[in-house]
Order: sequence, then structure tokens, then C-alpha cells
Amino acid sequence: MASYFIHSADRQGTCYYEFYAGPWSKEKMEFWHKDSICISDDNFTDIGFEKAIAEVVEAYDPYGITAVTQSEWDKIMQIATEAGGELLKAAQEASEWTKENFSKHDVFTILGL
Repeated sequence: MASYFIHSADRQGTCYYEFYAGPWSKEKMEFWHKDSICISDDNFTDIGFEKAIAEVVEAYDPYGITAVTQSEWDKIMQIATEAGGELLKAAQEASEWTKENFSKHDVFTILGL
């Protein structure tokens, strides 16, 4: 079974999207946080994850900072469920992390390339 998400410490290079727990803090500027999960640019685009997010999150910026709410994540999961395949596998893999995140925060933040 393919693993799509890794922890920041396991990255090889910098071509990753970081799923940062909670809202992004410009004051802290804390990239590659130990509680973040990361997905490579290739996986993110090739399996349609980026497309699903862009479809749901109007303010999505692949090169910037994008907050994702619980209701937006639920819609992304719905798209992944309907699409099936690798997109669904990756979304399910992220779901454990998002569930924990939403128990503490109103959003998680995608830090783009």
C-alpha cells in the first residue's frame, strides 16, 4: 500500500505541501512543524488531490497559505470518495490527522510550494 503523507522530518527535499495543524501564524513563521504532515508535489497533483481542494476551497493558493475548514474538508472527502482510487486512499490517510486537528482547531493550513 502506498503511503502519501509523511512527517516533516522524513522529507527528502522541499517539493512538498505541508498540512499544518491549526491556523498559520505569520509571527511564528514555523515551516516543517513536527506536527505537520506533508505530501509530495508529484503525488498531490498526479492523484487529483490538488484539483479536489481547488474545487472546494475558493481561496486555494498552491504557492501560498490556504486555510481549510472542517466543512471544506468534508466536501473534499466526498469528492475523494466519489473518485475512489488513489485520491481516496490519500484522503483516507490524511483523515486520521485531520480528525485530530479539528478536535483542537477550526482549520488546518496548507502551506504551498
